[in-house]
Amino acid sequence: MPFIIGLAGLYYSSGYFFVYNNDAYVDADVVRVSAGVPGIVNDVAVADNDFVNDGTLLLSLDQEPFILAVKSAKAQLKKVKVEQVNLTTETAELLAELNISKAKNKLATVELARYKKLFQSGTTSQQNFQEREEQQKITQLEVVQAQKAYELSMQQADIFTAEIENLESAVGLSEYQLGISKIYAPGNGYINNLRLYSGDYANLGEALFGFVKENTTRVVANIKDTNLAMLHPGKPVWVYLSSYPWQLFKGEVESLGRGVSRTISTSDPALPYVKPVTSWIRYSYRIPVRINLIDIPEGDTLQVGIDARVIILR
Repeated sequence: MPFIIGLAGLYYSSGYFFVYNNDAYVDADVVRVSAGVPGIVNDVAVADNDFVNDGTLLLSLDQEPFILAVKSAKAQLKKVKVEQVNLTTETAELLAELNISKAKNKLATVELARYKKLFQSGTTSQQNFQEREEQQKITQLEVVQAQKAYELSMQQADIFTAEIENLESAVGLSEYQLGISKIYAPGNGYINNLRLYSGDYANLGEALFGFVKENTTRVVANIKDTNLAMLHPGKPVWVYLSSYPWQLFKGEVESLGRGVSRTISTSDPALPYVKPVTSWIRYSYRIPVRINLIDIPEGDTLQVGIDARVIILR
């Protein structure tokens, strides 16, 4: 009986002196390589589990549709720019016609005023005065018409300017899509779970394979909330890895998670859900704790997802 009580006491007080956690695993920065544009896979330049350097070509989609899209956008832009040049010439001619109409109207107005005085003094006939009056009305109407034509041309010029800006954006977008139709390595790392072949169709945003970044390996331990008080960044820990039997590795706490979701049905991706039940035992809620590994042998790599165990001394 005392032995059982002693074991129970050791179990319930262990969190105050040390923490043993077997709910831990190896983690790393894993990029879900996906296509920014849809298309047929033309060439896969790497193989599964390859190590590649930053900027290495991983795969390319069929280039022809994207090249044609760039050509089409540039042709349309060129066409509208030519039309804009023609409109600019036409606008300049309409402005010249407007100025001529204004000059003719100004002259006709002066003539009308002169003939009005002559008619009032009896020096000229009413017919001559009426002819000058009619001529002034005609030139005034010509000014109004020329002004409207010029303003309409200026409005058309604004439309052309907006259309050219839109087509320039279309050219830029098509060139961008051509550029991202080839996918390059986002850093040094390893190709993982590559099951993609030439002729496959890549959907927009669909994960094609994984890319595990080099030198980002860590251990994530889901620590019970009752054990968090003894943890802080820089806290030394010991880590046992299932892929390295009979060895303990030094590590230190990098950071503590700031929250977890209490329900699996949450739609908030900002809060991870850590299942509080293992087999038939219900655990306290646990917080993911990141642990940096210090003394993994140089050149050795760890597989993401393998089991780990963490020992933390008080």
